[in-house]
Amino acid sequence: MVNRYIATRIHITIFLMLLCCSMMAQSIKVAVASNLLLPMQAIEKKFEGKYPYEVELIPGASGTLTSQIVNGAPYEIFVSADDKYIDEVIDKDKAHGGPQIICFGTVYLWVKSGIAGDDPEAILKQEKVRSIGLAHPDLAPYGKLSRDWLEVKQLGVLVHDKIVYGTSIGQVNQYIAAGSVDAAFTSNSLKFSQKKGEGKFIKIEEIWMDPIPQTMLILKTDGPGLFVATLFKDFLLGKESRRVFQDFGYELPVAE
Repeated sequence: MVNRYIATRIHITIFLMLLCCSMMAQSIKVAVASNLLLPMQAIEKKFEGKYPYEVELIPGASGTLTSQIVNGAPYEIFVSADDKYIDEVIDKDKAHGGPQIICFGTVYLWVKSGIAGDDPEAILKQEKVRSIGLAHPDLAPYGKLSRDWLEVKQLGVLVHDKIVYGTSIGQVNQYIAAGSVDAAFTSNSLKFSQKKGEGKFIKIEEIWMDPIPQTMLILKTDGPGLFVATLFKDFLLGKESRRVFQDFGYELPVAE
C-alpha cells in the first residue's frame, strides 16, 4: 500500500514537471528593432490567435539589443535593422541557423503641423524648426542613415544644436507623439500607422540610400523554446505577415 502511494506521488511529480516544461515552451521572447514594433504587434496578435503560444516583444535599438544578446539575454529570436548587428551575433556564436531578410524599411522626416513646405532640406533650415528628433546613430540604423543624409546635404553643422537624441526609433516616436520636437527622423511604420497623429511625413529618397533590410535570426537558447521560435519564424515569412509589413509601408523581398 505504501509502495503504491509512493509510486503515485512519483507519477504526479513527473507529470507536474512535464507540465511545467510544457508551459515554459509556450512562450518566447523576441528582441525586435523599434521601427518594427508596430507591425510586429499586429503579427503577434495574429500568431497568438492561431497557435497556443505566446510571444513577448522586446523593442529597442538594434545595437542595444545586440549587446544584450551577446551578454546572455534570454531571447529566442532577434530582428535587427542592420546586418552588421546580425553578423556580430553570429560571430559571437549566439545564432541557431542563418539570417533571413523579412522586409525593407525607409527613412521618413516627420514635421509638426504649422511648418510649411515639402522639401526636407528647406524645412530643416527654417527658424520655426528649433528641435529635431534623431535616433542615436551609434545604436540605431535609422539614426545613422539619417545622420549620413544630413552630412551629405551639408546640414550637419547647421542643425547640430537642434538635435534631440533618442536611444531608438521608439523613443523618437514618443517625442513625436508628445509634440516635444518640431521635426524628427523616423521610419515608414509610423507614417502608415493609425498612431501617427498630427503632422506630415516626407520620405527621404536619394539614389545612394538603399532600403534598410530588416533581418531575422533564431538564437541559441538553453530553454525549450526552439520549436515555438521556428514556428514564429515561419509565420513571419508567411503571407499574413508579409501583408502586414506591406500595410506599414515596408518593401518585401522576392518570395522564394
